[in-house]
Amino acid sequence: MVAICEACAVTAHGSSYSEKSRSRRENGHETNRVPSLAASSTPHVRIAENLEELLAAYRLVYRRYAERGLVRREPGGILYSSEFGEGDSRTLVAVNADGELNATATFVEGAADFSPEAIIPWRMLAEPDLNRRLAGVTCLAAASSAKGPSPVAFFALARYLFQYAKYRGFEGLVISIHPRQLRFYGRICPIVPLGPAYRQAKLGNALAVACRIDLDSESLSRIAPGVLSWFASPISPLELSRPGISAVDNAFLNQYARRKSHLPTASRVA
Repeated sequence: MVAICEACAVTAHGSSYSEKSRSRRENGHETNRVPSLAASSTPHVRIAENLEELLAAYRLVYRRYAERGLVRREPGGILYSSEFGEGDSRTLVAVNADGELNATATFVEGAADFSPEAIIPWRMLAEPDLNRRLAGVTCLAAASSAKGPSPVAFFALARYLFQYAKYRGFEGLVISIHPRQLRFYGRICPIVPLGPAYRQAKLGNALAVACRIDLDSESLSRIAPGVLSWFASPISPLELSRPGISAVDNAFLNQYARRKSHLPTASRVA
């Protein structure tokens, strides 16, 4: 459920939330604590609404990936792919009470790139999975830490990704994560490794393991009740139905990612 994927859910590097999360026993299940929906520190997650927000999100992703040596410093200053603006793909932004960008993640519709260089490991799917409606998650990044979103921001993004996937009728998510994150994900969602660990060529040969997260009722029943109730806490259909990136903005961002000149950096979203 969380993103959980093109690596969101997520990127191929270790994250602070997996190292700092505390677990507890609940109804016989070991689970991670999840933040309260009413907590003032919980950021508001929504679909990016304009070009300024999109630029801020993908600049953040580029900066964090470059800081960790996962991508080369290339002209453009953003990390972007045209598939982010197609179909049911959506860019999510988590903003604080002041409207400042806290974290971001990208939901990618369907299998598109089966090449060995692809960050979302579509090529690792077995034949039965190729006939299922699966989505990828990638570009998880936080403004406050190069290691990943805080637990509060992570779970807020995860909740939205989970509900958006269910709202759009997806059966599961495909992600690449660092092998040491498997235990953490195994406590909060029904995650299934798709093969042995491998190196991601497009992310500085970072170590990763391809995974699938199933969203059917039987799989979700294996999640601790306290965690599942967080992910299932309803989000308004009006929020979930917001449009994705326009064709004009998609073309601009795709071209901009390859330009040598940069627009002024923006870290605030409306």
